[in-house]
This record gives sequence, C-alpha cells and structure tokens, in this order.
Amino acid sequence: QWRWLWLAGGSAALILATVAAHILLIGVLGMYWLLILREQRQQLTAASIPPNWRRTTRWAATRLLPFLLPVIGVGLLLMAYNMLRFGHLLDTGYHFDAGEGFTAAWPSGLWGLLGSPYRGLFWHTPLFAATLVTFPLFGQRHRLEAFIIALLSVVLIGLYGKWWMWWGGFAWGPRFLVPLAPLWVLPLAECMNPGIHQRNLRVRVGQVIIALTALLSFAVQLLSVLVNYVNYEIRLRDIFPTDWNDPLLFGPPAQQLNDWPYSPVLGQLYLLRENFVANSDLAWLWPNGTMRWSVLATGLILSMGLALLLVHCLRPSAEAAPARKFNYTTLSALALPLVLVGVWISAVRDNPRYGVAGEGYRAILNEICTHRNPMSGRDTMVTIAPYSYQIPMNWLPTVCRSGLPIYGYAQNAMEHVESAQALNQVLQSAERIWFVTDSLAPNAPENTVERWLAQHAYKAGEQWYADYRLLRYGTPAELAHIANTAQTAKLAQEAGGGQIQFVSQRIPTQARAGAILPLEWTYRLAAPTQADLHWFVQLLSAQEALVAQLDIGPDQGYASFSQLPIDLEQTERLGLDLPSSLLPGPYRLIAGLYDPAAENTPRLRTPDGADFVQLMQVQVTAP
Repeated sequence: QWRWLWLAGGSAALILATVAAHILLIGVLGMYWLLILREQRQQLTAASIPPNWRRTTRWAATRLLPFLLPVIGVGLLLMAYNMLRFGHLLDTGYHFDAGEGFTAAWPSGLWGLLGSPYRGLFWHTPLFAATLVTFPLFGQRHRLEAFIIALLSVVLIGLYGKWWMWWGGFAWGPRFLVPLAPLWVLPLAECMNPGIHQRNLRVRVGQVIIALTALLSFAVQLLSVLVNYVNYEIRLRDIFPTDWNDPLLFGPPAQQLNDWPYSPVLGQLYLLRENFVANSDLAWLWPNGTMRWSVLATGLILSMGLALLLVHCLRPSAEAAPARKFNYTTLSALALPLVLVGVWISAVRDNPRYGVAGEGYRAILNEICTHRNPMSGRDTMVTIAPYSYQIPMNWLPTVCRSGLPIYGYAQNAMEHVESAQALNQVLQSAERIWFVTDSLAPNAPENTVERWLAQHAYKAGEQWYADYRLLRYGTPAELAHIANTAQTAKLAQEAGGGQIQFVSQRIPTQARAGAILPLEWTYRLAAPTQADLHWFVQLLSAQEALVAQLDIGPDQGYASFSQLPIDLEQTERLGLDLPSSLLPGPYRLIAGLYDPAAENTPRLRTPDGADFVQLMQVQVTAP
C-alpha cells in the first residue's frame, strides 16, 4: 500500500504543478480517500479491535504522510518559483488586476463549456452524452465513486465556467475539461460489462447509445486531426468580428444554439470540402502538397502490427505464465510507436513550418550560435515571434550545443510589471542579448519590448532575414563601476545651423574581443536642425584601420534630431560589437554625426574642423 500511497501523492503533486487551481480537485480526491479510510476504520472497530489513541495516530500518519509530503513539497517549490519570478508567493503570472481572473458570467461560461456549438463538451465528444444515460446505473452499484465523480465535475466545470477565457483560446474543444475524460468514461463500463444483467432493457438501450455515440465521437476526433482546426478558428473571427489587440475583448464566437452551422466540428467538414490538401494537418501530407510516403507506409504497417498485438492480447490463452505474455505485448506496443516517431522526425526536418535551412529564423539561429561566446555562458535570446515559436524550440538545441536561455514575449508584454522584472534580471546577468522579431517594422510603436530595450540596453546593430529581424544588444554590466566623465566637444552643421553639445560620457577603458562594448553619453541640442542626423561610432586600430563601427539614429532610432527639444539633455545608449579576431592592444574610439539625406552625406564638425569627436582609447584584450 505504501507504494500506491506515494504514487497517489506524486500524481496529486503533478496535478498541482500543472495547474495551481486544481488544488480544489486534490481536495475532493482527498475527501474520497478519507471516506475510504473511515470505512476501513469502521471495519477494524467492527472486528472488536479496541481503540487506542497512539495506534490510531500512527495508523493515520502512515497513510496521510506518503500522500501529503509530495503535495506539500511541490507546493513549496511553486511558491518559491512564484516569489523569484513574480515577486509574491501566490502570484502565478496571471494579470488579475487587468481582468484576467474568475470574472466571466457563470451562465455564459457553463453553457459555453457544455452546450454551445463553439466549445460544447457534447459537440466535441458525443460519447459523454451516453455517460449521462448510464450514470444512474453506475451510481446504484458504486454510490461513493458516483458521488465523487459528480462532485469533481461540478467543481471543475464551475471553476472554469467562471474563468475569463473559459473557451481556452485557439484550442480544439473545451480543453479545460480534459481532466474529466477518464472519470466520465467509468460509468460507461457499467453497461458494457458482460457480467451484469443482459436482459435488462435499460442496459441494452445504454449499450446501443454507447455504440452510436462512440462511432460519432470517433468521426469527430478523426475530423479534428485530418485538417488544421486553427484555420477555421481564424475564419470564425471574420464571421464574428473581434478585437485582435485586446485579449479581454477577444471573446468566443458561435455561442448561441442557432449558430450551430458555425460550430468548429462542422468547420472541419468545410475545410475538408474546400481544400483538403491546403488545410491538411496530417504527418504524411503537408499543406504545400508534399507527400511523405515513408511516414504513411510506416504508419500503416505499424498500425497493422498494433492491431495484431491487440488480437493476440485479447485471445484466450492457456499459457501458465501470463505475465510474460503481458510484458511481451506491452513492450511491443511501446516500441512500435517509437519507430513511427523516429521516421516522422526524420521526415519533418524538411517541413517549412519548422523553418527552411539557411533562411529566415533558422539562419538567425545559426548566426547566434556561431557568434555567441560559449565560454562566458552569458548570452541570452529574447523573442517576439509568437507564431514561429516552433522553430527555435525544435532547432535551437541542435544548433547551439550548450544551453542558451530564451525569453518569449508578446508585443505588449512590457505593460505588465513581471516582464520588466524578468528583463531587468537578464540585464544584470547577461553580457549580450540577441533579440528576434517576426514581421515587425523597426521601432514599431506596438513593440513595447524593443522600446524597453532601447531605454535600458545598448544596441549594437540589426539585420533582416526575410521577415525576421535580429538585433544585438550589450548590457550595462561592464558599466557598473564606470563613472561619468565630462565631455565638452561640440558638433555643428556647416549648412543648416544645427549644433550638438556633448555633456558627459560613460565608456569602459577595457573590452574583450568578441564582446559588445557599451557606450553611453549625454548631449543636448544647442541649435535646432531640420536634418535627420545619424550617429556613427568607429573603433580604429593603431594603424587607423577601421575594425568596428555602428550607424544609428538618435535614441536607437526612436527619435529624430529635427524633433528634439532645445537644451534638453538626452542620453544615448549604443553598443559596438567587437570582432573576436581583434588583436589585443590599444584602439581609438571616435564618434560623430552626419546627414544621410544630404548630398555626399556631410559630417558635422567640431570648432577646430574635425569631423568626429575623440571619445577615448580602449584597451582590447583576448577573447
């Protein structure tokens, strides 16, 4: 029994680790267990065993501790994680203050989860309608279990019926109710059990209903995997307009019963009829028309093998050692799907959904893993590419042999304080940030993460890879002990009247080859200009050879000199990406401004006629 108690406690801990709100389900299951223990205790009392306080305490402890210890341990770990990640023991990352909580109207949520054409449980799994028919019969023979299943159902459906996004976003069916599936199947066994009264009309009717709804459920599940349901989800948002930018307004469509023609279940039929190939979600048929015959053939052969194993397992046998037969079939049943997975993985490497080798996101991953410094282990990747997450998840471990931390965000992530907390920790611990965006223009106003990085990190360059953009940032770690020093240089336009007065600068005197050199200076616009000037920063060798440079607009492209206020101090944060091939020694760091729109791109000049400002000498060390 101890083994099963530990297994039950570990399973309950896994439930808690997966969804913290499921602690309510653990409470119901715990109540079921206590009721069983009470029955056992009553049996001991009926056996005339005299009560004893110590014996009773020891008896209860030996049963409670194996179950409770894993749950308590995981609960403490979760609270520690919440404290480190979100700053509070009970903060799980949901934005309750912004409306993400148990704020839905119960009638809407309950109807949506159970009966609506959009997410209704009985639309997506008609077999569970048979559960309602067979449940009374199950309750007659298993009252306690029937009560617990009913209570678990009420708790889970009531919990998520109140959740602000009870429909679960882009998902197939009511995904929050998946934990009920094994529980709702149990009552069906009562009718299918050949040991009960075969001549009972209710049993026969129940068996017919189970058979019909099982076939219908099989057809629904087959539709769900034949074509990509997400394609119809997107179409529903055109039929039922929604606000794509505000998740709180991104409500569920097809809620009314008269919206049944728009149910996703029927939507799969529409996609199948319109263009099966373009909407295909099969492992062996890709939407671009590519057929993977190896996957199809392997799947068919292994399916036949599994069917034969099932027949072999169910066939009556007179063997004296059934355990050996069980082990043989079990191991075979596990091994055959693994063969199919291996064949599929080999084929899916060329699927464009996971990126094309040498292009786009995969080219970015190659660039990052080729030029990162594995010795320092202080590179970090930040992404705003929510619809391409599968590319780094599949290829990054292969391309980067050593671990590379990756943070994925939405465009508006910086509206939430925990995002800033996490990125602040990255600034303190990382040496270089690789920032990847998908289909976003530079300095897009909706890209709050890039704006935050411009205010806190040191941009060292950017490069386009098709629709993806890779930006490199240095962090303030190298400036932690560097004080501001005065910088009094002036730059002026020969034509246009613009004048820029430097105020101070903060630059390390030493840098490592292959690292990003963070640069920070303060300046003010002394006289207005109509030109959109750009900064240039250059690192020169002792032989005046250019070894590293940066060209960028003010405030990392977020500002324009023609719009800057007069005499208001501005801070520029830039980074210079030093090649790893640089030889150790002294290098000269210069900066200046030029007009990229004017003829010959003239530079601004100092009062003594120089077209740059001498910042300082930097000593470069070996990588």
